[in-house]
Amino acid sequence: MQTRLAPRYTLPTIIQDALIGYFYLIAPPEGALHDPVDPSTLILAGESGGATLHLAVLQFLQHFIQKASQNGITNPTIQINGQQVPLRMPKGCAFVSPPCDLLSALPAAQAHEEIDWMPERGPWFRDDFPADSLWPSNPPRAEIYIDVSAMRHPLIQPSTWRDWRGMPPMWIACGQERYCDGIRYFVKSLWASGVKVQYYEYEHMVHSFAVVMPRLPQAEHCMKLWGTACREIGIGSEEYSSSANVVQLGELEVKQVQFDGIFQLSDDEVVRRMKARIDLLKNWVWRGPKEKTSKI
Repeated sequence: MQTRLAPRYTLPTIIQDALIGYFYLIAPPEGALHDPVDPSTLILAGESGGATLHLAVLQFLQHFIQKASQNGITNPTIQINGQQVPLRMPKGCAFVSPPCDLLSALPAAQAHEEIDWMPERGPWFRDDFPADSLWPSNPPRAEIYIDVSAMRHPLIQPSTWRDWRGMPPMWIACGQERYCDGIRYFVKSLWASGVKVQYYEYEHMVHSFAVVMPRLPQAEHCMKLWGTACREIGIGSEEYSSSANVVQLGELEVKQVQFDGIFQLSDDEVVRRMKARIDLLKNWVWRGPKEKTSKI
């Protein structure tokens, strides 16, 4: 699915595009090239930012399904393409490296900075980055896709959403990357909300390792697990149950760990760190290259 891109379009535009894509699948307009897809047959799968978009779609669905339930509506619908379409969750989800700490507020962001290819800030903030009619924005801002003051919003930072009740089964993998503390915090919230979730953390692997370094044994191992999870969730296997695991370096031995031990910071400390990070980022507004000749 193609979405509108920053910096011309900022959030929530890209989330709207993801929602349109989801509803286009399950309720295509007249003349579409496919028949309606039953959500009970859909597995949402993605890596990095694509995974975060899926999580935003899930939050949207959860909100309206819960609101309808509170009002006594058991089969809520939404009007799409001139038809009333049931609001239903997909069958399940399978994600690799969802960025759940975009603020770089949690300890792993600094602890794994030297080994992860994902930088703290994108190249569009460098002093020598060329300017054009879209960037820097007008007025200038501290993040390319959103005003930094909104970066704690759950649709952007899914780890800040604590109540995931009603979600379908999930499978999540990541490396020991800059985002892994946010991912651990998010996974712990899923488990605490009663969601069936399988979590695999690969020792010494970087962000989206399974996609950017596909020939590594860890990548092949992850891809196999990813496919198996999609199949098991898709067929509704009773054997699919929650587990948190660390895949060790070397022989790729899978060691099971306790969910309540994968992340130790309190909710209040996470919020404090994120607020402090936002205050810092507000001072990092990019106003253009320092060299006047650096133009596109």
